[in-house]
This record gives sequence, C-alpha cells and structure tokens, in this order.
Amino acid sequence: DSVEVIDADLSDDLSDEVSDTESEDTEPDEIPDIVYPEPTCIEIYEGDPESKLCFGPVKTDVKCNAFPKDGEYTIILDDDNPVGITKAQMDINDDFVFFPIYPKNTAIRANIYGCNRVDGYLYEIVSSKYNNQYFTVDDDLIVFMVWDSDSKLLLGNLITNELKELKDWGG
Repeated sequence: DSVEVIDADLSDDLSDEVSDTESEDTEPDEIPDIVYPEPTCIEIYEGDPESKLCFGPVKTDVKCNAFPKDGEYTIILDDDNPVGITKAQMDINDDFVFFPIYPKNTAIRANIYGCNRVDGYLYEIVSSKYNNQYFTVDDDLIVFMVWDSDSKLLLGNLITNELKELKDWGG
C-alpha cells in the first residue's frame, strides 16, 4: 500500500482567501444615527426666559475615546476637549456614561453630558445656566438638582425626555 503525495502550491489560493476575509472583518461596521425625541425645555422660574432648562440627549460633534473592556481603565473624554473640563462624579446606564462638564468660561455653570456607548459621541443631556453637577441615574431615569438662588430636584425620563419637578427648596 503506497500513499501518493501530491506536491501542490496552495499558498496563493490560501492567501487570497485570508486577505478577503481580513478585509471584511477589519472594515468598521456602519453605526446608524441614533434618533432621540426633541429635548423638553422648561423655565425654571415661570415667566423668565433666561431660566430656560432643556433636558434630552443632543448630539455634539465631539467624539469620545474608546470604552474600556472589562477590567480595563481609560479616559473617556480628554481634558483638551472643546466643551470644557470634566472633574466630578460619573454615572452609567446601558446607553451613556454621564458626567458634568464645566465650560472653559467660568461664568457658565456645569451641564450634564454623556458619552454614548453605541455611537461613541458626546451628547448634552441637561442644558441650562444653572449648576447641574449633582445627579444620579437609574436605568432610563435621571434625577438632578438645579442649583441657583433656590434649589429644585428634577426627574427626567431619557426615553421620552419627560421632565418632572420632585422638590423645590425655595430660597
């Protein structure tokens, strides 16, 4: 019983198959634009248009850094971003990593932003002239404090952008 050995050069065929497969795998998947409802805007002090506060994700043109894998550490938004300075607590849900950003103009107070975990862009979540750095997130609900001459506690729904006042502490 003899075995016939066929000497064939298959390297060209294999390299073509590998390069075709690699090019398909390395092309980034196209991420569709995420559509959120229009932000809900209210006047913190009724009748005062200067007291306008808007709640709901609004996409910026700032790209966040890549998100870490389990057990890794990363800086999600660099200090030299064009929006401002990040230096306070963070919170997270399935869609965003939330944190306040203090604008470079110190006359403007911190607003709440979130890096979207799907498309990797920075979104403004709460926009107002008041200090909004105190907040917590539970799934699609965010509770945050508006702090000025008086303080209000607000609840926002990140799916509908509905906004409710929970408590007003007055002056």
